[in-house]
Amino acid sequence: MRNWSVLTDLDFEALICDLLAADLGIPVERFARGRDGGVDLRWTLETGDVGIAQCKHYPKSSFSQLLAAAREEVPKLANLEFTEYKFITSQELGVSQKEQIYNLFSEHMRSPQDVYSGFDVDQLVARHPEVERRHVKLWLASGTQLFWATHSELANRSEALRERLERTLHRYVDSTAFGLATRLLSEHKVCLIAGEPGIGKTVLARMLVAEAIARGFEPVEVSMDIDEAWAAMQGDRLQVFLYDDFLGKITFSERMGKNEDARLSDFIGKVSGMESKLLIMTTREYILRDARRDYRQLERMDRRLHFLLELEAYSRLDKARILYNHIWHADISRESLRGLADGGWSRVVDHPNYSPRLIEYCTRPSFGLAADDYLDRFVDALAHPEEIWSEAYDRHLTEEQRALLVVVASFPAEVGINDLQSAHFSFCAHMGIPTSVRGLRASLEVAEGTFVALSKRDDDPAAGLYSPSVGEFLLDVIANDHELLAGLVRSAMFFEQLSTLATARTGGVSLGRRSTVGPTDALPLDDFWPDVAAGFTRTFDGPTPDRILNQTGYMTGYEPPFGYLERRLLLLLNLPAAARPDVSWINDKLRYVADRWKQGKGWKPDAVKLVQAVGREDFIHGEVKDYIKIALESWLSGQLSETTDWNIYLDYLQEDRGVDHPADLAIAFEEHSQSELDRWDPSPPDLDDLIYHAQRFGLDEVTDLLREKASEDEEREEARAGQLASTPAARPRPGRAWASDADIEAMFSRLAQSHG
Repeated sequence: MRNWSVLTDLDFEALICDLLAADLGIPVERFARGRDGGVDLRWTLETGDVGIAQCKHYPKSSFSQLLAAAREEVPKLANLEFTEYKFITSQELGVSQKEQIYNLFSEHMRSPQDVYSGFDVDQLVARHPEVERRHVKLWLASGTQLFWATHSELANRSEALRERLERTLHRYVDSTAFGLATRLLSEHKVCLIAGEPGIGKTVLARMLVAEAIARGFEPVEVSMDIDEAWAAMQGDRLQVFLYDDFLGKITFSERMGKNEDARLSDFIGKVSGMESKLLIMTTREYILRDARRDYRQLERMDRRLHFLLELEAYSRLDKARILYNHIWHADISRESLRGLADGGWSRVVDHPNYSPRLIEYCTRPSFGLAADDYLDRFVDALAHPEEIWSEAYDRHLTEEQRALLVVVASFPAEVGINDLQSAHFSFCAHMGIPTSVRGLRASLEVAEGTFVALSKRDDDPAAGLYSPSVGEFLLDVIANDHELLAGLVRSAMFFEQLSTLATARTGGVSLGRRSTVGPTDALPLDDFWPDVAAGFTRTFDGPTPDRILNQTGYMTGYEPPFGYLERRLLLLLNLPAAARPDVSWINDKLRYVADRWKQGKGWKPDAVKLVQAVGREDFIHGEVKDYIKIALESWLSGQLSETTDWNIYLDYLQEDRGVDHPADLAIAFEEHSQSELDRWDPSPPDLDDLIYHAQRFGLDEVTDLLREKASEDEEREEARAGQLASTPAARPRPGRAWASDADIEAMFSRLAQSHG
């Protein structure tokens, strides 16, 4: 039998409405609870006879509770005119149980067959699979369940993702965004979901992954770098790649250099031309806006493929349905349910701080759902979200657990457990806090789901902050604790910890009750700059918590991301002089990085930025400036195998010397363009760049050839779009809307009844 527990009573009733309509071949009306007088569904046969049905979705109730609820329906039928009555429940019923319900309604039913159990509904769904497809939550729950059952080895490897998908399915509210997103994926194989924090990007992305899984696609979760996706790609195997927050969770600079446009755009281009692959990405709207200034390839790829879906703000109805879904799956007291039904829902739905994240937190068991003051605490949590974290941090965590959280907050993104352990032990030793491996793991278990989110990077466990608001809270804690800040600086094991602390901005606006610093204030490090400088010197040549999978032949291993040394030096140049290591030390490190460039090691975009930044600094020796500039130009001009190499080199020449596409490079570029056309089918993903440079070189024949390819691409995309537009299944299905307060109140009034 299908998993009815993912459905709310509203979902179940909508499903039955569609199933009966399909089975009877006639329209079926649906009524809001509270005004039905015993009628959930109604239909009129060709003979003029009227049929009605009552739906009871009681997944958390016993049969005796279901029977009591059915008994309450009997008196309501006396004043109704109908010739056919059906009682439909999702509960599993035996023969005797069906008989008991039939005996209640025997005056109005033809036989016990008019009592539908969960098994009967299951058979209806099997007869009408097209109805199941329209009810996304049910279809995806069934499809993903079957997939995991038949792919046990993958289920074990992707256990964390599977659990997140299952939680999302229970609380998801269907919207037109799902239809639009599935259409983008069908058309382009790529979908980038952008929007404001808390708008539901991750939820929608997970639903898209679930939809792909239900169709047989294997999920691949990318956590750190697009190279993970390249390494995991396997021929014609059906694969769906999920890259959540692919530009970073808080700032664009958090991902700078790891998701550069070259490798990312190549991967997008590759996936867009493959029927066996799907790519789903999410990012915050303001981070995407910043990234577009630096990632030209991303901007051009989107203009060509149109794979961006920007989510709009929730409507009042959306907010109400999201709240309803979360409340339905939570064990709220009857008193609180009545309070919500009597207008309390509007205190939440209309609150200016409404956020699905806060709704999720306030409907968890840890929030104290059974208490009679639940609704008041819920609204207070919306008014003062900092108190959610503050109370848990101050009252419910041990000193060791609090220490772990501030260490996690000192990393720019999620960190592997082994690296976290090193940093945590160092901090605790400095602060005199007893700890152990067992204590660390116990602390992670306590903090998971509230402060910390655990995941896997390939086969290695990793930890990160549960949400950006948690990060803002913890930075605020650090900013207001002089001793805590000093301990983090002096015990840091990784360069990235120090860079996070040196560049962090506190969350003073949202956490203003606790904070003594403003929303744009940096952490108060003035007293610790010498310690910061010493820490940078100590950790510069050390490992980075960011690693990428490198597969070369039979050798597989993890290496630092490209350009991490260049980025470290760039950071140092942008800090106050008091925070930087000794000048001679910086000059030596610049020479060292330049020597790596001569060997083809490093990352060109960051290398260009570094040379440009060095040129603006008076304290860098003139001979060092010349040395690194010569090394860079030799590297750029000597390695022009990819279009991105040409982009970087020609842009550098233009910015540094004002040289607009030197003529002596024209022949080499013409050869490169022809090679790219031969290499890609149907055409290179960076076709716009090739056209741009060919024009600037004055290569008219090459430009015409490239433009011809671009026109073919446009015609192909228009043809595909036209086919999809004419396919009914591809059109977004509008959802039912309760437009007024009275309708929303009727929806919430169901809760106390449905929860028995």
